[in-house]
Amino acid sequence: DTCAQAGFADSRCALSMMDPSSRPLLAALWARARPFTGHRGTLLVATLRRIGAAVLVLIVFGGLLALQMDSWRERRQGATIQGRVHADLPNHGDDLAPNLHHIWGSAVPGLFLNAPDLSSFGRDLVKYASEGWPTICRLDSDNDGAKNGDELGDPCCEWVPGKVPTYRVWNLSHPGFAEPDNKFLLSEDKLEELSPASCDDTYKHSEDAKLLRRRQFESQYYMHHTMDTATADSLRWLKYPCILGILLVLGHWAVNRGLLRDVFGFGPACKDRCTSGSTGAFGKPESEGDLSWKSRLVIYVAAYYWTDGVAGLTHLTFDFCPQWYPIIGSVARGFQFHHFHPTAWVVVPFAVMLSHALPLLGLLSLALTIVPPGRRFRAFWSLTYVLCLVTVMTHRWVHVQPEENYWWFRLLQESGLLMSHEHHMTHHDSLVTQFSNLSGVTDFMLDYVATNWLPPTEYQNWLMVCLLYFAVPIALGAEPMYRDVKKVGVEEGHASEISWKVP
Repeated sequence: DTCAQAGFADSRCALSMMDPSSRPLLAALWARARPFTGHRGTLLVATLRRIGAAVLVLIVFGGLLALQMDSWRERRQGATIQGRVHADLPNHGDDLAPNLHHIWGSAVPGLFLNAPDLSSFGRDLVKYASEGWPTICRLDSDNDGAKNGDELGDPCCEWVPGKVPTYRVWNLSHPGFAEPDNKFLLSEDKLEELSPASCDDTYKHSEDAKLLRRRQFESQYYMHHTMDTATADSLRWLKYPCILGILLVLGHWAVNRGLLRDVFGFGPACKDRCTSGSTGAFGKPESEGDLSWKSRLVIYVAAYYWTDGVAGLTHLTFDFCPQWYPIIGSVARGFQFHHFHPTAWVVVPFAVMLSHALPLLGLLSLALTIVPPGRRFRAFWSLTYVLCLVTVMTHRWVHVQPEENYWWFRLLQESGLLMSHEHHMTHHDSLVTQFSNLSGVTDFMLDYVATNWLPPTEYQNWLMVCLLYFAVPIALGAEPMYRDVKKVGVEEGHASEISWKVP
């Protein structure tokens, strides 16, 4: 008790307070145990943490460098990367034809069959580039019965880059490659369901035209496809270690670091490294006792806004990220398929849908194991785990008819805490704005940057922003590598106080 009151939790302190006749035996036992529990063990843990942190830094900066190199390769004259640039085409092919990045259903890029061989549509772009889009729009490059404008969402051939949008960004097909199984073929009946009744200027601005387009859009937005129930999960085996890592991190924080008490105000108190010598984020001492309600409120608000931002960033990035990128390409494929079949989120089993958040949260758990956060950041990160799952569920339910949804979900939508149907419909109707799937409270910032500074098609730079968006709070909220702790040594039967560093 005397040792505990003095703040010394070391066994040698207790040894010094015991009966002199018992000291020799206990001193011998302590000497045997010390190599495993003392300074050597702490140095090993500290070394491993420093190595892990260095590896994380190398991964982040290596990823940033690789993304910039890929961006440079894609911009150089004559590049044939991802079907965006060709020696005979301007470096910004997106100015020649609309929605080339939104052909979700086709396995081949918009300009190429096998780079550097152009598709029939790519050859028409080269041949008629000087005449502009209206000429190219009226051609049927792949001879499948639908003109290029019909396949790319501009049936009236009125698209002007940055000024006049296309009629639709949904149900697109490849204008230079007739799919062999006709799965994406736009038949005459299907075209009637995807086009205005007339291209006449007077009609296009009428209420009837707006109602028709809204009906066509909602039909695609809520349409169920039975084939989506058997969608393959290419990252299935990665998700098992991810969920194990998540449970281990949160379980350790809850049992040993007082997480539940910090987040909710009740639960087990901190038992591991909770002495007055502990330090937290920014190297400041961690306060003892419960967090104040003001501190908890700040943590809740910060986690909510940060998660809304990360929902928008990841959505924007993976909507345009190439599918051939390692690991994240599989994630991008799922994001992009969602725009082709929006209700795939609804028909898949609930557990499978939730599991789509596991790879991201698993990688985050690995980073937080190597670079442990301080007290307040542990509460912050644990809340973001929960809010990420809430984001996935919200995304599922906004693709269900409002009257079929849970009453409490509609209430949260009306309060503004969760995303509304209209908000998400705006995204599906443009594919370049309103990316967040939690509430959209941070979308105004993301939309401004994407519209005025950094286009969504520059996915390499947006991936860099995503990396930094995670790396900065991990670094700022990390516990320092070492902390000063006072210990008691035993020399000649007397307790002596010493200080040393432990991880």
